[in-house]
Amino acid sequence: MDIMLRNLCGPFSVTMSSHKEDFQAFMIPTLIMATLALAQAPKTVCPVMGDAVPANAKRYVYKDMVFGVCCPGCIGSVKKDADKVFAKAKGLVGYSLFDVVSKEAVTPKEAVASSDYKNVRYYFLKAENKAAFDKDPSEAIGKPTYEASGKCVVTGEGFKHEEAAAYRDIDLMADGKVQSVRVYFCCPGCTPKFDADSKKYATNIKPTKSVLHPIVKD
Repeated sequence: MDIMLRNLCGPFSVTMSSHKEDFQAFMIPTLIMATLALAQAPKTVCPVMGDAVPANAKRYVYKDMVFGVCCPGCIGSVKKDADKVFAKAKGLVGYSLFDVVSKEAVTPKEAVASSDYKNVRYYFLKAENKAAFDKDPSEAIGKPTYEASGKCVVTGEGFKHEEAAAYRDIDLMADGKVQSVRVYFCCPGCTPKFDADSKKYATNIKPTKSVLHPIVKD
Protein backbone atom coordinates (compact mmCIF):
# COMPACT_ATOMS: atom_id res chain seq x y z
CA MET A 1 0.00 0.00 0.00
CA ASP A 2 1.37 3.35 -1.00
CA ILE A 3 0.97 6.31 1.34
CA MET A 4 1.37 9.80 -0.01
CA LEU A 5 3.16 12.16 2.35
CA ARG A 6 3.85 15.83 1.90
CA ASN A 7 6.84 17.60 3.42
CA LEU A 8 8.63 20.82 2.66
CA CYS A 9 10.03 19.40 -0.55
CA GLY A 10 6.66 18.25 -1.88
CA PRO A 11 4.77 14.94 -2.11
CA PHE A 12 6.55 11.65 -2.21
CA SER A 13 5.46 8.02 -2.04
CA VAL A 14 6.70 5.35 0.33
CA THR A 15 5.75 1.69 0.21
CA MET A 16 5.10 0.42 3.73
CA SER A 17 6.27 -3.12 2.99
CA SER A 18 9.59 -2.17 1.38
CA HIS A 19 10.36 1.21 2.94
CA LYS A 20 9.23 0.89 6.54
CA GLU A 21 12.47 2.36 7.83
CA ASP A 22 12.14 5.39 5.53
CA PHE A 23 8.58 5.92 6.74
CA GLN A 24 9.64 5.79 10.40
CA ALA A 25 12.61 8.07 9.73
CA PHE A 26 10.21 10.67 8.37
CA MET A 27 7.35 10.31 10.83
CA ILE A 28 9.20 10.11 14.15
CA PRO A 29 10.99 13.48 13.81
CA THR A 30 7.75 15.01 12.50
CA LEU A 31 5.80 13.84 15.55
CA ILE A 32 8.55 15.05 17.88
CA MET A 33 8.53 18.49 16.25
CA ALA A 34 4.74 18.70 16.53
CA THR A 35 4.89 17.80 20.22
CA LEU A 36 7.58 20.40 20.92
CA ALA A 37 5.61 23.08 19.06
CA LEU A 38 2.53 22.40 21.19
CA ALA A 39 4.62 22.54 24.39
CA GLN A 40 5.79 26.09 23.74
CA ALA A 41 3.79 29.27 24.25
CA PRO A 42 2.72 30.53 20.81
CA LYS A 43 4.30 33.50 19.09
CA THR A 44 1.82 36.33 19.14
CA VAL A 45 1.33 39.77 17.64
CA CYS A 46 0.57 43.08 19.31
CA PRO A 47 -3.22 43.66 19.43
CA VAL A 48 -2.66 47.37 18.72
CA MET A 49 -0.01 47.51 15.98
CA GLY A 50 -0.02 43.94 14.68
CA ASP A 51 3.76 43.63 15.04
CA ALA A 52 5.42 40.57 16.54
CA VAL A 53 5.64 40.64 20.33
CA PRO A 54 9.28 40.39 21.50
CA ALA A 55 10.11 37.24 23.46
CA ASN A 56 11.18 39.30 26.48
CA ALA A 57 8.14 41.61 26.44
CA LYS A 58 6.05 42.01 29.58
CA ARG A 59 2.94 39.85 29.58
CA TYR A 60 -0.54 40.62 30.86
CA VAL A 61 -3.75 38.69 31.45
CA TYR A 62 -7.14 40.01 30.36
CA LYS A 63 -10.24 37.86 30.68
CA ASP A 64 -8.00 34.79 31.07
CA MET A 65 -5.98 35.56 27.92
CA VAL A 66 -2.21 35.96 28.16
CA PHE A 67 -0.95 38.61 25.75
CA GLY A 68 1.88 41.06 25.17
CA VAL A 69 2.44 44.25 23.20
CA CYS A 70 5.23 45.30 20.88
CA CYS A 71 6.18 48.43 22.84
CA PRO A 72 5.33 50.16 26.15
CA GLY A 73 3.22 52.78 24.38
CA CYS A 74 0.68 50.22 23.18
CA ILE A 75 -0.38 49.06 26.62
CA GLY A 76 -2.00 52.45 27.20
CA SER A 77 -4.37 51.83 24.30
CA VAL A 78 -5.28 48.42 25.70
CA LYS A 79 -5.94 49.83 29.18
CA LYS A 80 -8.17 52.54 27.68
CA ASP A 81 -10.52 50.09 25.94
CA ALA A 82 -9.29 46.50 25.92
CA ASP A 83 -12.45 44.99 24.43
CA LYS A 84 -12.37 47.38 21.48
CA VAL A 85 -8.66 46.78 20.84
CA PHE A 86 -8.97 42.99 20.86
CA ALA A 87 -12.09 43.07 18.69
CA LYS A 88 -10.16 44.91 15.97
CA ALA A 89 -6.92 42.93 16.33
CA LYS A 90 -5.59 40.80 13.48
CA GLY A 91 -3.60 37.61 13.91
CA LEU A 92 -2.93 35.50 16.99
CA VAL A 93 -2.81 37.94 19.93
CA GLY A 94 -2.76 35.58 22.92
CA TYR A 95 -3.57 32.26 24.53
CA SER A 96 -5.92 31.14 27.28
CA LEU A 97 -4.80 30.27 30.80
CA PHE A 98 -7.51 27.64 31.06
CA ASP A 99 -9.01 24.62 29.38
CA VAL A 100 -12.36 26.38 28.97
CA VAL A 101 -14.28 23.10 28.84
CA SER A 102 -12.98 21.61 32.11
CA LYS A 103 -12.39 25.12 33.54
CA GLU A 104 -8.98 24.03 34.83
CA ALA A 105 -5.64 25.76 34.41
CA VAL A 106 -3.52 24.44 31.56
CA THR A 107 -0.12 25.34 30.17
CA PRO A 108 1.04 24.80 26.58
CA LYS A 109 3.34 22.08 27.93
CA GLU A 110 0.48 20.20 29.61
CA ALA A 111 -1.92 20.50 26.69
CA VAL A 112 -2.73 17.58 24.41
CA ALA A 113 -4.57 19.70 21.84
CA SER A 114 -5.37 23.29 20.91
CA SER A 115 -7.79 25.37 18.82
CA ASP A 116 -7.55 28.93 17.55
CA TYR A 117 -10.69 31.04 17.81
CA LYS A 118 -11.06 34.79 17.31
CA ASN A 119 -7.32 35.50 17.51
CA VAL A 120 -6.81 33.46 20.69
CA ARG A 121 -5.30 29.98 21.12
CA TYR A 122 -7.12 27.67 23.51
CA TYR A 123 -5.34 24.68 25.03
CA PHE A 124 -6.99 21.49 26.27
CA LEU A 125 -6.14 18.80 28.80
CA LYS A 126 -8.10 16.16 26.87
CA ALA A 127 -8.87 15.57 23.20
CA GLU A 128 -12.59 15.33 23.97
CA ASN A 129 -12.46 18.82 25.48
CA LYS A 130 -11.17 20.20 22.20
CA ALA A 131 -13.94 18.39 20.34
CA ALA A 132 -16.57 19.91 22.64
CA PHE A 133 -15.04 23.37 22.24
CA ASP A 134 -14.95 23.14 18.45
CA LYS A 135 -18.70 22.44 18.37
CA ASP A 136 -19.56 25.71 20.13
CA PRO A 137 -16.55 27.89 21.06
CA SER A 138 -18.51 30.92 22.25
CA GLU A 139 -20.55 28.82 24.68
CA ALA A 140 -17.41 27.26 26.16
CA ILE A 141 -15.56 30.57 26.55
CA GLY A 142 -18.30 32.50 28.30
CA LYS A 143 -16.40 35.74 29.04
CA PRO A 144 -18.19 37.34 31.97
CA THR A 145 -17.44 41.05 32.41
CA TYR A 146 -17.02 40.71 36.19
CA GLU A 147 -14.53 38.65 38.16
CA ALA A 148 -13.49 37.70 41.69
CA SER A 149 -9.76 37.10 41.68
CA GLY A 150 -6.71 37.45 43.90
CA LYS A 151 -8.23 35.78 46.94
CA CYS A 152 -9.77 32.31 47.01
CA VAL A 153 -13.40 32.43 48.17
CA VAL A 154 -13.05 28.97 49.72
CA THR A 155 -9.80 29.22 51.68
CA GLY A 156 -9.29 32.98 51.79
CA GLU A 157 -5.77 32.43 50.49
CA GLY A 158 -4.30 35.11 48.22
CA PHE A 159 -2.80 34.22 44.85
CA LYS A 160 -1.66 35.82 41.60
CA HIS A 161 -4.34 35.88 38.92
CA GLU A 162 -2.18 33.94 36.46
CA GLU A 163 -1.68 31.20 39.07
CA ALA A 164 -5.38 30.40 39.55
CA ALA A 165 -6.01 26.65 39.43
CA ALA A 166 -9.59 26.74 38.14
CA TYR A 167 -12.70 28.88 37.83
CA ARG A 168 -16.46 28.85 37.92
CA ASP A 169 -19.04 31.30 36.55
CA ILE A 170 -21.85 32.36 38.87
CA ASP A 171 -24.64 34.94 38.68
CA LEU A 172 -24.35 37.62 41.37
CA MET A 173 -25.47 41.16 42.04
CA ALA A 174 -22.93 43.72 40.86
CA ASP A 175 -23.46 47.41 40.16
CA GLY A 176 -27.13 47.11 40.91
CA LYS A 177 -28.05 44.16 38.72
CA VAL A 178 -27.39 40.46 38.23
CA GLN A 179 -24.10 39.88 36.44
CA SER A 180 -22.14 36.81 35.36
CA VAL A 181 -19.08 36.71 37.59
CA ARG A 182 -16.03 34.51 37.08
CA VAL A 183 -14.70 33.18 40.38
CA TYR A 184 -11.14 31.85 40.61
CA PHE A 185 -9.67 29.29 43.00
CA CYS A 186 -6.24 28.84 44.53
CA CYS A 187 -6.08 25.05 44.12
CA PRO A 188 -7.97 22.17 42.45
CA GLY A 189 -9.33 21.01 45.83
CA CYS A 190 -11.40 24.17 46.22
CA THR A 191 -13.64 23.66 43.18
CA PRO A 192 -15.59 20.61 44.48
CA LYS A 193 -16.17 22.41 47.78
CA PHE A 194 -17.52 25.43 45.94
CA ASP A 195 -19.65 23.27 43.63
CA ALA A 196 -21.17 21.47 46.61
CA ASP A 197 -22.35 24.69 48.28
CA SER A 198 -21.84 27.73 46.05
CA LYS A 199 -24.42 29.79 47.97
CA LYS A 200 -22.36 29.41 51.15
CA TYR A 201 -19.24 30.79 49.49
CA ALA A 202 -21.07 33.42 47.43
CA THR A 203 -21.18 35.65 50.48
CA ASN A 204 -17.37 35.89 50.30
CA ILE A 205 -17.37 37.05 46.68
CA LYS A 206 -16.70 40.69 45.91
CA PRO A 207 -17.06 41.12 42.12
CA THR A 208 -15.13 43.75 40.19
CA LYS A 209 -15.09 44.56 36.50
CA SER A 210 -12.50 42.62 34.50
CA VAL A 211 -9.15 44.40 34.44
CA LEU A 212 -5.64 43.88 33.09
CA HIS A 213 -3.46 41.76 35.36
CA PRO A 214 0.29 42.25 34.86
CA ILE A 215 2.19 38.99 35.11
CA VAL A 216 4.75 39.57 37.84
CA LYS A 217 7.81 37.34 37.85
CA ASP A 218 9.28 36.49 41.25
